[in-house]
Amino acid sequence: MSFKPQNTRVAATKRIIRDLKDLDKLPIPGLGVTCPDESDPFVLHCNVLINDGPYHGVMIHLILHIPEDYPLTGPAGNIAPGLEFDSRYHGHIHQDYRNGHSLCNDLLTNFAFYFRSVDGGTTKKASGWSPGYTLSTALLQIVTFFAEPDLISAASSESIVYLRKMVKNFTCTTCGHSYDNPNPAIVGYNEKKSDKQQTEEELMKSKRELMEKLTCGVTKQNVIEDQICLGYPLLVTRDNRGRLWPEIVLELISYDAYVAEIQKSGGEKLDFYENLKFRSVTGADYNHWLPLYINANHFRQGQTIIQNSISVIYN
Repeated sequence: MSFKPQNTRVAATKRIIRDLKDLDKLPIPGLGVTCPDESDPFVLHCNVLINDGPYHGVMIHLILHIPEDYPLTGPAGNIAPGLEFDSRYHGHIHQDYRNGHSLCNDLLTNFAFYFRSVDGGTTKKASGWSPGYTLSTALLQIVTFFAEPDLISAASSESIVYLRKMVKNFTCTTCGHSYDNPNPAIVGYNEKKSDKQQTEEELMKSKRELMEKLTCGVTKQNVIEDQICLGYPLLVTRDNRGRLWPEIVLELISYDAYVAEIQKSGGEKLDFYENLKFRSVTGADYNHWLPLYINANHFRQGQTIIQNSISVIYN
């Protein structure tokens, strides 16, 4: 049974915008993010103010490259061109021969091939990128990344002095960022919030907790604000007698997210689920999708989808 193809680029753009709005509402201390070209949301510029370790107070200008199938695939992170913060200063920064000095971290995708190779060619369940992660997740990991250089020999005082001078003299030719005029602006670590901001954050937190109960873990869309059909990831296996055995993964994803995974694998039909295997937000394996009845309106909106997805599961 065929399905209506999903436009992954449009879906990724919506998800990026949603993530950036969340970052604007709940900024991360020591971090700033901007999109220098509004026509291309897949390239973001970031500033990280290192707060711990030998590089305390150093500001690093980064480029985040977001793939067009985000969040199924995570972002890649590179030091901005012209800023020579390389393996001399951090044990896990290497040249990728594409976008320059790259961050080697299993949450980012610069060296995904390496992490697959050390795990026998499979996606690791205990760590690595998950479609349920957000830009905030990746950026928090990046802040931690810079706090520990993990060099074989500790950075000398001379190299740290040179690094500070290099950072102060750096200017980004794309967004105009400089040390004296940071772009994007960084949220201070000790920046105090007004009573109004704290109240708004508490209200937003309560609303978000309610929304999360009816939200797709991949697209972050919810049934209240978006017309989506929610369900459970389902792992369907067949025993040696030809009987099907379903196992529910207790998390919610939308039908669109499930279809996007099928498309990413090169599939075109719902029927071939037994030949597929995906990784859920929590790291569990699944290959099918079981619709969830929430209310009559939710059922009516997705009735055809619900009937089609159930009809292909048979003994």
